[in-house]
Amino acid sequence: MYYFRVCHIATVCGAALAGGSALAQTDSAISSILFSGIEAETRSFFASSGGKIAYPIGLDTTVFVQASAGTSLSDLRRARDAKLDIGGVAAEARLLLGAEKSFGPLFVSAGFGPSLNQFTTKSGLPRLRSGIALQTDLWFRPTPQTVWNLTSVADSGVRSLWARLRYGYRPGGWPVTLGPEISATTSLTTQKIRIGLHASEWSLGRVHLAIAGGWLWNKRRPGQYLSASAYVKY
Repeated sequence: MYYFRVCHIATVCGAALAGGSALAQTDSAISSILFSGIEAETRSFFASSGGKIAYPIGLDTTVFVQASAGTSLSDLRRARDAKLDIGGVAAEARLLLGAEKSFGPLFVSAGFGPSLNQFTTKSGLPRLRSGIALQTDLWFRPTPQTVWNLTSVADSGVRSLWARLRYGYRPGGWPVTLGPEISATTSLTTQKIRIGLHASEWSLGRVHLAIAGGWLWNKRRPGQYLSASAYVKY
């Protein structure tokens, strides 16, 4: 039952963002982004999607509303095989309000709002918890070829904190930015570190792609990860 509550929120968010995308095409001042991604790790797969509607208010400042939802595909498979209660399938939904601003080569974005998280506790019990989420993004481009990106997401619902630092370099004439990345996650159910390489800011028309992969340590257990994401801007 809990899982379907999270799915219902995701459906409502998706409908609202679809309407916002249509609105963005009729109002030149409004822009919207639809995004999707998948995270594959040793024995786990997590898919997410959502979107953002933004409106400029001047002085290189934009306000936005962002909605996203995700679920564990590996948990869904375990639930289908009767190895996990459907109420324990890892899932999340967030609705954030925020602002973005440019300071020369530095771009800053921050948003906060309610969240809903479903997970299985360490004792094996399904839980559904609401909370407040905060997401920040910093992009620093000291030269046209180089970029630093620091992204973090905190969620009180599962007492989680995720942060990732990327450095990228785009060789002359190349359509993609390449470089290393490092990320760390801590929550009620996991603690892990990931180190790898990324290929990002790859544009195919309106579609922008990014992939990354490398090694992870989950509670001192080694493994590998692969992530892929895409977004479309209107």
